[in-house]
Amino acid sequence: MNSFDLLEHYNKSYFDLIFLDGDHTNPQVSMDVLSAFFLLKRGGILICDDIYINKKDNRFNEKSDGYEPVKYLDSINKTKSIYFVKRVFRHNSYTKKYISYSLKI
Repeated sequence: MNSFDLLEHYNKSYFDLIFLDGDHTNPQVSMDVLSAFFLLKRGGILICDDIYINKKDNRFNEKSDGYEPVKYLDSINKTKSIYFVKRVFRHNSYTKKYISYSLKI
């Protein structure tokens, strides 16, 4: 299902946990994150895969921009996020991809 239509199929504040691993380009990723935010209960958890905090680390898919909508929700005090490094190997030890873990406040 397209995230554009999600709010028509579920009540707001319905889910305790949402894991996003969809399209990583904008505007789709921003719609995914914002739709998921409205579907979460207060105190719910939003987990987003494939987050690049540093643009220089994103050498494989330069259009990936999941960090911006997550950072925006934090900046307006709607969520509190922390980030976990994803898959640390010798070949990617200098470029970091993250998973975000956001609490809806």
